[in-house]
Amino acid sequence: MFHDLRADLGSPDLPIVVGQLGEFVQGSDVETVRTALKTIPSELPRMGFADSQGLAHKGDHLHFNVDAQRQMGERFAGAMLSLQSGGTPTLASSNEPKRTRIACVGDSITAGVGAGNSSMAYPAQLGRMLGREWEVGNFGNPGKSLLRKSDYPYAATANLQQALAFNPDVVVIQLGTNDTKVQNWKFRDDFVADYRALIARFETLETKPRIYLCRPPYISGPGSHGDTEETLLEVLPMIDAVGQETGLTVIDNHAVTKGRDELFPDHLHPNKEGAGLLARNVYRAIVGKEFVGDVPPPPNEALKRP
Repeated sequence: MFHDLRADLGSPDLPIVVGQLGEFVQGSDVETVRTALKTIPSELPRMGFADSQGLAHKGDHLHFNVDAQRQMGERFAGAMLSLQSGGTPTLASSNEPKRTRIACVGDSITAGVGAGNSSMAYPAQLGRMLGREWEVGNFGNPGKSLLRKSDYPYAATANLQQALAFNPDVVVIQLGTNDTKVQNWKFRDDFVADYRALIARFETLETKPRIYLCRPPYISGPGSHGDTEETLLEVLPMIDAVGQETGLTVIDNHAVTKGRDELFPDHLHPNKEGAGLLARNVYRAIVGKEFVGDVPPPPNEALKRP
């Protein structure tokens, strides 16, 4: 079906996202269908997956309720942003030189929510700074947390599986913002252990990637998401502790954004300028020097310039 759709539209690389059935759906073949849906992204190129974990029905055990529909929409958007930023692994051409692969792992800030579009997400801007010798994959998933007992743990997402399958040479992890929500932070005692467990998943890869941990950006004020700067200030030293215990570099995206309220229109998600600031900070950590000049524009914008 997906091959036919792409052929009919004349777009062989068309990104497509499939959604999971609600956990509440029952039937003799439901589990077979769920398994099939979940494996599609690993079997076909340019395919994303939106999970339905934790979403509720409207009382009929069939349809999502209003809040679940909104959250499912955010998950579809996150999966599509990841695809459009190069998050789905692809096989390089045999005559193409191997590029250094960077997997950017995180939540909606990594995915690019608030930056305008996926081409302005910090991983996309980072990729344009680094140039053609690098391949940056965006594996951000909105609403996800580091804590495995949280409402939406990153460890349970298809994005993590895609990031591992990407076989990165470098991994940049930026999680912790959604852990500040009241319902998640009650599991704070597990934060360091859960972070180390996530790191271990990447350490087992044959590529033996360099792994960087990020202190999440500043939260400029109260918003509708439930994340707070007050609790984030409790998260930061825990990330520092993980860095010290593992010997991994910690990138301070909090310090470079602190007090820059103009970068956060909704108090949480950086705009494209804020995403660019994060990209420069990550670039500095990876390359060891400042990025000089303006961030190159996305290819489609570059073509429009005189």
